[in-house]
Amino acid sequence: MSMEAATDNAQRETPLMLSQLIDQLSPPPEPSPVPWLPQTWGWAVLTTILTLVLLWFVLRHWKRWRSNTYRREALRELDRRLAQGEGLAAVADILRRTALAAWPRDQVAALRGEAWVAFLDRHFPTSRYGRFSGPLGIALINAPYRPGHDSEALDQLANLTRHWIRHHTTNRQPSAIDNHKPSPATIRSSAND
Repeated sequence: MSMEAATDNAQRETPLMLSQLIDQLSPPPEPSPVPWLPQTWGWAVLTTILTLVLLWFVLRHWKRWRSNTYRREALRELDRRLAQGEGLAAVADILRRTALAAWPRDQVAALRGEAWVAFLDRHFPTSRYGRFSGPLGIALINAPYRPGHDSEALDQLANLTRHWIRHHTTNRQPSAIDNHKPSPATIRSSAND
């Protein structure tokens, strides 16, 4: 009887639907989260190398930006003094002070006349902006001694001076002393005292 009863019970039960069978399944296990750190040493080495290269590039750019501070200050001072109408004497003064900020005093301070103009041309990388030798050089040499100025020569010399300040080349490496070098603003204030 037990066999017959089990068969009767099985026939009386209704078969389960597929959705009911799926609901009876246990849920799949959650996968472990993907780690952000590299799993192999090769990726760690590559990441370290790329980080060091990026750090080197940023430091190099920052040092170059800091070493060119005198250029930015000279350009601001040139624009300010030309706006005040100081003329060719201001251009000559700013060129001299910019050269003194970029080279040792013993190489620049004694230069006068044609030697000064030749120095400016020698450290100007290209002639596409023009040269200081010629009529502009003569106007530059005579600027401190002539209060009046030719507006055309002033415009040409001011543009040439801007290009020279931006693009002149120096051969020396910045030293620890350069970090304490007076800025053109400091030089200007000490000259006025």
